[in-house]
Amino acid sequence: MTFVRADNFVATLMAEAVSLLGTSIVKVIGEDAPDPGPRAVPRDLRLWLGRLRLLAGVPFSHLVADAALLPIESIRFFYLDRDWTDALVQGALSVGTVTTADRAALTELHGVVRDEIDEAERLVRLPGVDPGAAVPTGPAGTITGFILRSRLVSGWPGLHVRAYGADNLALNPPVPDDEVGEEHDTTLRRLGLLRLERLAPAVLLALFDGVPSVVHIEEPRAGIQFGVEEQGMQLAGTVRLTLDQIRSMDVPAGVRFNDPLSRTVLRTTAATHGEDAVIDVAVESTGATIAWVGAGTGLELVDPLEHVVSAAVTQMQPVGDVRAEVFLRDQNDGRRLDPPVPVDVPFRPNAPGVIHLQALAKRMTDADPALGTDLDAAEFALQMLQFPFRAVFGDRTLAGQEPVTADALFTPFADIAVLLRRFEGTS
Repeated sequence: MTFVRADNFVATLMAEAVSLLGTSIVKVIGEDAPDPGPRAVPRDLRLWLGRLRLLAGVPFSHLVADAALLPIESIRFFYLDRDWTDALVQGALSVGTVTTADRAALTELHGVVRDEIDEAERLVRLPGVDPGAAVPTGPAGTITGFILRSRLVSGWPGLHVRAYGADNLALNPPVPDDEVGEEHDTTLRRLGLLRLERLAPAVLLALFDGVPSVVHIEEPRAGIQFGVEEQGMQLAGTVRLTLDQIRSMDVPAGVRFNDPLSRTVLRTTAATHGEDAVIDVAVESTGATIAWVGAGTGLELVDPLEHVVSAAVTQMQPVGDVRAEVFLRDQNDGRRLDPPVPVDVPFRPNAPGVIHLQALAKRMTDADPALGTDLDAAEFALQMLQFPFRAVFGDRTLAGQEPVTADALFTPFADIAVLLRRFEGTS
């Protein structure tokens, strides 16, 4: 005979009950499923208004007033104004109010309608959630998000986006960025993802249920990737200067610009002039260790330049030779060696970008005697393994970097005279 302790039985029974309840709640979210209880607002209307609150159907021009506010290779973080979205919902509901009595009835029900839309707002993106997963409830809180415009969006449509209420580098002990995974969701207070949608081939919109301390954007985890890491290259391209007035202007060669976010220093290569409030200046990077400067990065002038209001990179391309390295891994567990052991990657003569694999394998064994005198195919593949690229946005000081000053952050600016000429078709 088998005996079961009463406390274990009750605990098991409660766990099963919670799981079944979660399953039933998630199942209710299906398109044809009934409501979990009486509601004042019809279900289809409730879900439609919830999507409206998450900006579904709102024209892109109402989100980004001008393309200059979202340059190529840029990301903009924001808070969602609840007053604005509430007004949007009220405007949609006002379509059905014809008489004064209709408006009075809607006003009386406003609190109930708002609470039910709060519930529906969090259910919009839940279809497909695993049965038993936690379903958020309660009044709607602060919504934050970002708009990303990048070739990354079009090149990898299945990007993984995760936002956390606590920064992984602020834990004790800290968790490295590249080691954060699903097992840290509870510790880091992972925020709900209310909306993740491509608004255009290269534009991604994300909305979070709460205020994140750190955001991770990662390539899709599909297949196995092998490769090397670029360590530095010279860059050349264009910086767009915004002037305080329409005028003709010469930019002296040698004027320097500093990128306060990546600490890259750019300098002009030639004098340039224009007869507009916006002019383009050819520049090149003098930071040998910077691999890429994203277009749209705000710059600050190191040297004074009269009449310049702001500067931003519009195009940047590598020039000259590219250096690359491989960081060796432990042959037993695949983790990178600590301290890191970098190996310079050799390229074949007269074949830019083609790696000399045999020479690279020899350099690996020379750098780490634990690898032996020769690497077989599996051992070499382990050293070349690359996990999906991950971009992390958080407190730079936790990573030992300089803090970003307020004047280095993006400041929206669009010259009225330029906009008028564009809208009137005279430019």
